[in-house]
Amino acid sequence: MTELPRVDIAQWFAVLAKDFTSQPDTDTTASRILDLLVKASGCDWAAIAHLKDHGGLSFDYSTDASLIAQVADIAMTTDQGIASEALHTRGAIRCQDLASESRWPEYRTRMMAETPIRSAVAYCLSLDDVVHGALMMYSSHPFYFTDEVCEFAAVYADHAAIALANARDHDKSANLEMALLSNREIGVAMGILMARHAVSQQQAFDLLRSVSQTTHRKLRDVAADVTLTGELPEWRRLRPA
Repeated sequence: MTELPRVDIAQWFAVLAKDFTSQPDTDTTASRILDLLVKASGCDWAAIAHLKDHGGLSFDYSTDASLIAQVADIAMTTDQGIASEALHTRGAIRCQDLASESRWPEYRTRMMAETPIRSAVAYCLSLDDVVHGALMMYSSHPFYFTDEVCEFAAVYADHAAIALANARDHDKSANLEMALLSNREIGVAMGILMARHAVSQQQAFDLLRSVSQTTHRKLRDVAADVTLTGELPEWRRLRPA
């Protein structure tokens, strides 16, 4: 494992938490989690995956898209491996040496033949009984994931789970706020059209939707123009009879 800076480990993790919360959204938070994990632990690759609603496995983020795409294909087609195991058991799974691994024979065979990965570890990222994915670390060397590395990684995974949960809550709040603003603006635009052109509420909405479809613009953008100018492009041609 890469030697950490000569500061108290608790202080290092405090700085880490602040770094994670400074990221603007889930995507950048996840990317930051993986980049810092590789640098701090010295592992070769890292990824984050989750279980889809139908039970399939999806690898969402990684430090090497090409390699992890191969790993994802192997994991999904065999339904075996550290990611699936960690998510189903909601625990930590360590594979010290793929060459002698006996738990997942098909997964082991393909990983040995198709990738340079020789050892790996995975942690289920859960918070308040909600699973936010699994964090995987991979190495080209067998027996890379010693007890020391895994102890560090387990604490790191807890911070990663908190960071992802917060980032996703922030994204949901931002999306909800945007939806509320959009709905409000659409309502204002409908009111303008109803007053200006003597149309019903449904007709006003139909006019906005028609312009949105014919101009290939989002409904909220069309509504914003109406709110700003008081006019709807080509409203007479689109106006319901």
